[in-house]
Amino acid sequence: MTLDVGYLPKQDRYFALVAGAGWDAQLIADATRARKDWLGRFAYVVSGVKNLFALKRSRVDLEVDGVRRSFNAHTIMIFNVGAFPGLGIDFGRGVSPHDGTLDVAVLSAMSLGGLARLAFQVLTRHVGNDRGATTFSASRIRIAAIPPLEVQVDGEALGRTPLDAEVRPGGATMVVPIAYAVANGLAVNGQ
Repeated sequence: MTLDVGYLPKQDRYFALVAGAGWDAQLIADATRARKDWLGRFAYVVSGVKNLFALKRSRVDLEVDGVRRSFNAHTIMIFNVGAFPGLGIDFGRGVSPHDGTLDVAVLSAMSLGGLARLAFQVLTRHVGNDRGATTFSASRIRIAAIPPLEVQVDGEALGRTPLDAEVRPGGATMVVPIAYAVANGLAVNGQ
């Protein structure tokens, strides 16, 4: 079975799960090797909470499939896969590595109430468009921000914006259990 992959043309690099700019990338950058050796996975929690209290919005200019959009946001995430069960995170049932697109979430919530609402949406798989989050699908995305935002790709720090990404439909071949293929409406044995 094939899966879509994300591609970063300027870095000549692929990603399977997610690329992000902002809060998620800053927490990954701040979870140093020494901190991870000492705290294990909890290093990401410590870094995430620390950076949550230091959130600052940037002026973000996106080019999405040739259309320009502007936001005041602290995080932009480009998803190929929306569910991370080991982390208890799910960005919604509509995010699929089989649909020929990447899914984008622009997060701008700053208040404690807005952040709590966003966390609730993630935990209940209903992330959608509201005052603190804007979501859409795209084939090509360019992210530019003033001031620049930290960037991460599949959990690895990768510098700062700007960031260009595009989908490569069917870019990876994987062997998966039949139950996965059936649950995702994919052909099994050519059917």
